[in-house]
Amino acid sequence: MAEWSFSVIIYIKLIIFLNNMFQKIFGAILIIIGPILIIKTDIFYRMVGKIGWAENKLGSGGTILLINIIGLILIFVGLTMVLGFFDGIIGFVFDPILRTQ
Repeated sequence: MAEWSFSVIIYIKLIIFLNNMFQKIFGAILIIIGPILIIKTDIFYRMVGKIGWAENKLGSGGTILLINIIGLILIFVGLTMVLGFFDGIIGFVFDPILRTQ
């Protein structure tokens, strides 16, 4: 029985390690994609075209502004993943919504 519980503990630690490693790698990818989205906005704008909702709600040039905002969000989420704050922030935001009585 002791062998079994020891192997389960090792397995759980491996899953946690891989999850943290995945978050760091994915966060680094987001940190790379975010600035590319901001710097090369015109290329993405030509690929996407005008977005009606963004043009109506954000004014003239709203699509470009939306692309830049998405780039900033990607950078922020990537930084939180790499620095290890992502789980805490997600828990803080969604805990009141998902809390059961």
